[in-house]
Amino acid sequence: GKKPTRSMSMNAAQAAAEMAAAVEELTNLARVANTSVQAFQSSSFAAANFGVEAKQLSQIVMNVNKQLGAFDTTGKGKFAKFLEALGDQATITSEQLQQLSGPEQLQALVKQLEDANVPMATQIKLMEGMAAGSSKLIPLYAQNGAEAEKLAARFRELNGAILPADVETFR
Repeated sequence: GKKPTRSMSMNAAQAAAEMAAAVEELTNLARVANTSVQAFQSSSFAAANFGVEAKQLSQIVMNVNKQLGAFDTTGKGKFAKFLEALGDQATITSEQLQQLSGPEQLQALVKQLEDANVPMATQIKLMEGMAAGSSKLIPLYAQNGAEAEKLAARFRELNGAILPADVETFR
């Protein structure tokens, strides 16, 4: 075989540093989304199929939680409008949503809209009110997240997840 050269070991060190940075970013995005790195990777893979990249997914979840926090503080805001639109068909509370991971929150919001037979145009308006870009994910989380489940299974098949041990390795 080839004798290792200085440039080969520099490339390996650079690759390791880049991987460490990627893992760190993924860890931060998952933390913001209130989920594990593995679950966030799977959700990101699914969301990417609907034109939402990992950073945007994390931002959407952060914005949803900002709206829930505003509602808890003032009783007003976009989540109040969301509940108003559902009327007596609203079955979820801000407290319940805050117990869920980010992707679970999005699925719960979509389920509320579906269960109340809210027209698609209004679903889009309400989801966008909660977080810009979130309406792109309505088809992903529709029908109890059927498409999300399918894509999560596909992600597992591809075995694309960075495992917990890998995260620790690159920290």
